Amino acid sequence: MLPIYFGDTEHALFGIYHPPRKARIRPISAVLCNPFGNEYVAAYRTTRVLAEQLSESGVSVLRFDYYGTGDSKGASKDVSIAQWLRDIEAAIEEIQGASGAERTSLIGLRLGGTLAALAAAPRNDIDRVVLWEPVLNGQKHIELHLERHKAWLQEDRCRAEDSSANEALGHPLTDSLIDEVKQLDMLQQESSRLDEVLLLFHSEERKQSEQSLSRLGRRVEQQIIASTDFWLGHTGFDQPLVSREDVQSIVAWLTGET
Repeated sequence: MLPIYFGDTEHALFGIYHPPRKARIRPISAVLCNPFGNEYVAAYRTTRVLAEQLSESGVSVLRFDYYGTGDSKGASKDVSIAQWLRDIEAAIEEIQGASGAERTSLIGLRLGGTLAALAAAPRNDIDRVVLWEPVLNGQKHIELHLERHKAWLQEDRCRAEDSSANEALGHPLTDSLIDEVKQLDMLQQESSRLDEVLLLFHSEERKQSEQSLSRLGRRVEQQIIASTDFWLGHTGFDQPLVSREDVQSIVAWLTGET
């Protein structure tokens, strides 16, 4: 893997490029779109293993930090959904330039899944899209983040005097970002011309009807995987830190190997 900075100087983004294994190179590239905040921290190992497994399967992969997060340029006060969509576009251009692949697949986890669907919809160079437990309703997603933070305060896992009014476990939420996320509603998203979409859920009750999400692509497949919600970080000593079931399913779907 190769650490890189890409994009324009003003909005430089940090990424990790995983070139394909030389013995087996596929004409496929993929961009990983991260979840937000503590969900990204908890999911980091799983997304890294996914990138490594795709690389071993001959796929060029780029995972990166959005502007104003992680090791990318910018401050938390500067983040926005519009900017993160531009970041995904920059990541697509970067991986296509690095790999030589004309078409790219997007893999988005949680909020990253919602962003991946939005970023891919107007393009004609996106091959496949994996929506991995995507955030279907932005209002509920914001409420969930704030509820988790309140729970941490009640459990004395963080101090109230060190917390801001709108905070999600150490990750500030600006009023403008909250408003933008609240407006996200995948069930109301317009029809897309994407070819193939995989919707990956961890429980049957989260699975939406085909009628609700079938317009996301010409061919939409839904899979249910009996696995822990690793992005919540609730792993115990008897639970794996990496959801290998998710990784294996995504690699098999993207490469066509079962």
